[in-house]
Amino acid sequence: MEEAYVGVDTSKDTFEVAIKDCRKNELVKTTNYNQNLQGIDDLIVQIEAVKNTMNADILIGMEATGIYHLPLYHELMKRGYKVRVFNALELVKFRRGKIRKTKTDKIDAGLIAEALIYEEYKPIKAEVPENIGTLREYCRIRERIVYKLSTCKVQATRDLDIILRGYDKLFDDTFCKTSRYILKRYLKRNSIQTPIESDITGLLNKYMNRSRAEDKARKICQVFKNALTVNHLIDPAIYELHLLISQMELLEKQIMKIQNKVEKVFSSIKSKIITIPGVGIPTGATILSEIGNIDNFESATKLVAYAGLDPVVKESGNFKANNTDISKRGSPALREALYLAAFGSLNSNPVCKAVYDRMISKGKHFKVAMCAVARKLLHIIFSVLKNNKDFYIPQYIKSS
Repeated sequence: MEEAYVGVDTSKDTFEVAIKDCRKNELVKTTNYNQNLQGIDDLIVQIEAVKNTMNADILIGMEATGIYHLPLYHELMKRGYKVRVFNALELVKFRRGKIRKTKTDKIDAGLIAEALIYEEYKPIKAEVPENIGTLREYCRIRERIVYKLSTCKVQATRDLDIILRGYDKLFDDTFCKTSRYILKRYLKRNSIQTPIESDITGLLNKYMNRSRAEDKARKICQVFKNALTVNHLIDPAIYELHLLISQMELLEKQIMKIQNKVEKVFSSIKSKIITIPGVGIPTGATILSEIGNIDNFESATKLVAYAGLDPVVKESGNFKANNTDISKRGSPALREALYLAAFGSLNSNPVCKAVYDRMISKGKHFKVAMCAVARKLLHIIFSVLKNNKDFYIPQYIKSS
């Protein structure tokens, strides 16, 4: 049976489709369809016409384009078609092979069809379960909200530099609840009121001993007294600071809500990943959701490469690079979650601690050691998920 190769280039509102045979001849004119059910129905009519005319097996290829290809991909899979999703990096070599540098949706659709001819259809080993897909989306929503909160804090710090230079050095978290209370109370429109030292001491005394509270209160009052400001910038800076503090409080409430959603979905999955010391619910949920289905990875090495923690080896002739960086390809969210979990594992996971101590004893930089810990942790995660068994500390680690 012959095969017809369907290349699909998706965008926000439409998708371009090119259909070619094994000799790269166009079977029908490249066509544009709307990104809706009617557009998919029209595409299927076209595909079925080619299938019946040629008695051909239909293979469909598309490029991963954020969220835009997902509805089309799932609908075609639901209707029983063979669909391969190309990573953008997989298509680079085909684009470079073109003499002309013109790039349009029509050209891209044809290029994806040709890539499908050479690369062929590779069946998905295992679909990502729906609850894992749901968890991934909740985790990414949380990540976006946390990023917004971080942006608010950066902008608010800029305003503090205008009206209260040095205040950001007084707290570990400049915009903790206590600090926000002080700023809202003593920064009024067009004026900076100096706090009463005894009031600040009483406020801080709830969280620290009396002597520390008095010392910090004195420093806070000193910053307010010695504030060097530009008069015409005070009002707008204070105004924006109050707006940003309100946004922070709202975003923190939203983070708590989305965290409850994450915990609810994560607990329903009952993953063994939570048995690994150092992997908590926030990091565990992100790691599990970004991995998707562990059956899609044949080895821990491939999972490490997917996370972008694999070293980039540089050799040429007799030259061998002494320093190698990690590739940083793959899921950045997975890499970040692993790095955070690696920190937590140093105090709770003796296997990871042994790796860290070994790297430091060799004179490696702290970041290099932490990357090694993250890789080891990912090997552990692969074993736990693949075998669906609780983590245990090996006997040789216990005895040492």
